[in-house]
Order: sequence, then C-alpha cells, then structure tokens
Amino acid sequence: MGPISVPKPEYKRVSRVHRRFPRQYLKVQQRVRCVLGCASVGKVRIAAVKKVSRELVARYPDKFSKNYEENKVALAVLVDARTKRLRNRIVGYVTRLKIVEAKRAAAPGEIGPEGPDDQA
Repeated sequence: MGPISVPKPEYKRVSRVHRRFPRQYLKVQQRVRCVLGCASVGKVRIAAVKKVSRELVARYPDKFSKNYEENKVALAVLVDARTKRLRNRIVGYVTRLKIVEAKRAAAPGEIGPEGPDDQA
C-alpha cells in the first residue's frame, strides 16, 4: 500500500478590493460633509410626530415651553401616546418647535412680505 493522500485545505482569499469598501464609504461621507459646509444634518422624524406636534403647538401655545421635562408633563394630560418612545419623540419635537419660535421672535426686525421700499 502506498501513502494516503490528504487533500490540501483551500482557504478563501479576501481581495484587497473587499477590504477597501468601508474606507471608500467613509471617504464619501467626508466629502458630503464638506459639501454641506461641515454642518450637522437634521434628525429624521416621521410625519405623524411632526403633524401631532405642530397641531399641539397651534392649539395650546401657552401650555408648552422650551423645557423638555415640563413639556413631557403637559403632553401626558393632552395626548394618550401609545408608547413611551412615541411620546418622547413628540415632546422632543414640540420642544424644538418652541426653541425655534423663541429664536425667531428674538431675531432683529426682518423684512416684511412687501419689501423694504414699500414701507412708509
């Protein structure tokens, strides 16, 4: 009897191209950030959160403030949110709307819709 031949194990090779993909993705992200002026991109919110939040701020403008914790208590009385996560998202967006509203109110006099020349 002759020697027993054992098949040599074959190892899969991972090419350098496959390793390079994550780096290319990061480079694309860096380019996008530079195009945007390195500005932070806003959060994505579902339409239901935005709709409910805007309606609440329109109906009860005096019940909400720029404080998240106070808004959470006020919202618990007004809305029966299905989940804690949904409630927190609504409260967060309401708070954000009130902060933006306060910044707009504090902004120096803006030009009206008729323009600067039409004012007398």
